[in-house]
Amino acid sequence: MRIPRCLRRAHKVLTRKIITFVDASIQAYGAVVYLLCEYEDGTLSCRLIASKSKVAPLKPITVPRLELMGAVLGLRLTQNICRVLQIPVQSVLFFSDSKDVLWWIRGRGRDFRSFVANRVGEIQMATEPCQWQYVPTTQNPADLCTRGATPSDLQESSLWWQGPVWLLEDPANWPKMEIDCRPSQLRERKAVKEDVLGENERTTLASYRDTRRDQETTEEWRLSPKAVFELDTPCPTTCESSKSYSKHAQSEGKAKQ
Repeated sequence: MRIPRCLRRAHKVLTRKIITFVDASIQAYGAVVYLLCEYEDGTLSCRLIASKSKVAPLKPITVPRLELMGAVLGLRLTQNICRVLQIPVQSVLFFSDSKDVLWWIRGRGRDFRSFVANRVGEIQMATEPCQWQYVPTTQNPADLCTRGATPSDLQESSLWWQGPVWLLEDPANWPKMEIDCRPSQLRERKAVKEDVLGENERTTLASYRDTRRDQETTEEWRLSPKAVFELDTPCPTTCESSKSYSKHAQSEGKAKQ
């Protein structure tokens, strides 16, 4: 097997763009990175830069979570390549065939459980959600990372070495994420107590809160019997001062007489 080491043709390059594909299965997760070059004569070329895959953990884990781990792996691999080629990460396009991952990235990390929230936060810190787009599984070269392929299969696979054929076409024809098809419920969301309650339980909870609020208001304005007794009982200091004042007035009256 002979692999070309040069990432471009011997022509003047106008623009360079990095394209990353990520994928996962129950056996492994991985990523593939390509360099798309546009030349002065208007032609394009796309060649494989690097790929990386990891075996899935022994602990049972869902496929959507593995897909998210593949997205983080692809992001870190891309960041290293961008640092070497001096290409900003903000210009990279990422493709995944997992709609769960794509919707997680477009959501708020704090709305999800810790496993998803931490990884989505890392992705959102380095990229924008619009950089992550959808690609069908049959057109995702990272699928070969996760399911395995023989050397003879890789040698004959143009999908692996040059990426999907639509990368050499107008970007308007590239697959994109359909934002209008947002699901009503996303996986891995934090459970909210009131959302889980039924309609009757929700009504009971609301009435309980109203009753409790009324009781607290009544207790604020209600005086205890002890407080009422203290109000009715004259203050000893006041009584003594009034007695002393009356005695002083009587003595002054006798002196005048």
